[in-house]
Amino acid sequence: MVKKLKSLKEQRRFPRRELYLPVFYKVPNRPTTSDWALTRDVSEQGIRFVSDAPIKEGTKLKLEIDIPGRLFLLLAEGKVVWARSLENQNRDKGQGRKMTEIGIKVDINSPLEAKLWSKFLKRRVTKAIDEWIEQLKEENQS
Repeated sequence: MVKKLKSLKEQRRFPRRELYLPVFYKVPNRPTTSDWALTRDVSEQGIRFVSDAPIKEGTKLKLEIDIPGRLFLLLAEGKVVWARSLENQNRDKGQGRKMTEIGIKVDINSPLEAKLWSKFLKRRVTKAIDEWIEQLKEENQS
């Protein structure tokens, strides 16, 4: 499994960035498999999140991604390219809860939406770099 994940990482065309965005996912033809999740990282063509639904590799998803500052959700389709089972200890109840970490290849339905998604990600990266530079300047002045 580790080798497989490593090889997937090496195949990525776009770097993933740690970014927490609300995403609604739904498995077509399985109405009970839908929920909100929070992305762990994103790229122009992929997202990763954790779900309590047992979603397997190869599963197709309908996605609605909530981008800050937008009035509408970004609509996309996705395909699970990898999934791994995690154990999340629920300390309050003393019970373990099975969670699945999922890597999804995202296909944004509209070329305009794909362009907006790309611009949003680039702005986030630029903003993070600017903040880091400012922090370094402040540290050097101290």
